Amino acid sequence: MTQTIPKTLKPLSKKTLNKWHKLLNVFTDEYGKPYTFTPTQIRIIDTIAKRRYPRTQLILPTQYGKSFAVAMGIILRVTTKPEKWGIVAPSSDKARIIMDYIIDHVFDDIVFSEQLEFHDTKEKLKQHRSRDRISFRNGGEVRVFSADASNTKNTKKALMGYGGANIILDESAQINDELYATVKRMLGGHKDNFLLEIGNPSFRNHFHRTWHGKRYQKIFVDCWMALKEGRYTEDFLNEMKEEAGFEWMYECKFPESSELLPNGYRHLVSQNALEKALVDEIETDEDAILGIDVAGTGSNKTVFVVRFPIAGYAIREAETENEDPEYQADIAEQIIKKYGIKDYHIGIDAGGVGHGLAYILERRGYLIQKVLFGERKESGIPIDNGFANIKAQLFWRMRTWIINEGGRIKRDDSFMEVGWIAYKQNTALRVQIEPKEAMIKRKSEEGIKVESPDTADAFALTFIDTSRIVTEDDFDFD
Repeated sequence: MTQTIPKTLKPLSKKTLNKWHKLLNVFTDEYGKPYTFTPTQIRIIDTIAKRRYPRTQLILPTQYGKSFAVAMGIILRVTTKPEKWGIVAPSSDKARIIMDYIIDHVFDDIVFSEQLEFHDTKEKLKQHRSRDRISFRNGGEVRVFSADASNTKNTKKALMGYGGANIILDESAQINDELYATVKRMLGGHKDNFLLEIGNPSFRNHFHRTWHGKRYQKIFVDCWMALKEGRYTEDFLNEMKEEAGFEWMYECKFPESSELLPNGYRHLVSQNALEKALVDEIETDEDAILGIDVAGTGSNKTVFVVRFPIAGYAIREAETENEDPEYQADIAEQIIKKYGIKDYHIGIDAGGVGHGLAYILERRGYLIQKVLFGERKESGIPIDNGFANIKAQLFWRMRTWIINEGGRIKRDDSFMEVGWIAYKQNTALRVQIEPKEAMIKRKSEEGIKVESPDTADAFALTFIDTSRIVTEDDFDFD
């Protein structure tokens, strides 16, 4: 995937950078050592502290240090100018990231801390004062707003009542167009206003339009540029290539319009990649993993998929419309014996109707993994932070196996269900899978009648972590 990068701001001169380096020595880490700022971080600080451009957009990779740089710029500005600065983010937690940096470093120099309206210590400021607002003796103020889409009405009211002339939109791509328009209207009430938009290019919404707009100055760095600046190591980036969202979180690439579905989701595995993975013959190995999706609401089949991780193949081994969990257990037991499937190499969606099958298999002496697709943890083991729930993590492992690891699937029409699955990045910057009901509705609007993607779900369940530690709680069905 390629993208056109608009003309970005020129680097600051060496003379200007040297001046900033001397001034920024006041900001120190927990050991009292001055921070080392990259030229891009200094450009961000310079843009805010000097309020150079009415409209600026930042696209930088995650963990680059952009929020920290923004906070330092705000400190330098608000302690010297009687201005209101608002920080708007998709959630209160995200908004407070910049605020926390401000609280941590406004005490780095007495010139800054003496400007606080109340002479509190850092600890008191954190413990006893709201982190939604900090006031300064010169009339300056910093305030945070949550642009939570579920509370749009109240957020719009709060923003319009605030009336500040300086706004930082953090994770701007995650803010819906309605709230974005509210911010623009609020700024329109001030002749001299300032807007800085920060984000990862995960959507083609207002953030994408701004990227190609002529009113905005642009500051752009991708992970490969950041590598040259020393912000990352090559080993780290090679590791992160396998993780969810590498394209937008590190390479800073907007999705192609062809990748996006009308509801903002995108296909987990493209039709082309899926067809390449289908083969007529498979190889087996001695480390087989069994995934079982039990028929439930909107579904008419219980499906059994076996994956051979060492050989790199998967097969839809069996299906049944029989709803009797004892009968389903008989099929599972036959497959377990056929391939010599080991303890904890059996994944079952144990929510709802899957509960009965899981109970029977355990009663028969099989050690299984009970998975609850919607949960943030699996039998007490937290999942990776980049995923909304277990379902998202398992499906992403499936995607990686097919696309990056060359996984092959025994040709079967039912595996085309994998191509139905879609994902997006939510406001917490976690990958989430499109809800089943939404997927069914979407396919219906495309003129395709589908039911539950039983095979895709069973396939995803073969990506359980077979090395996990199992506790007694795993066997508690009461």
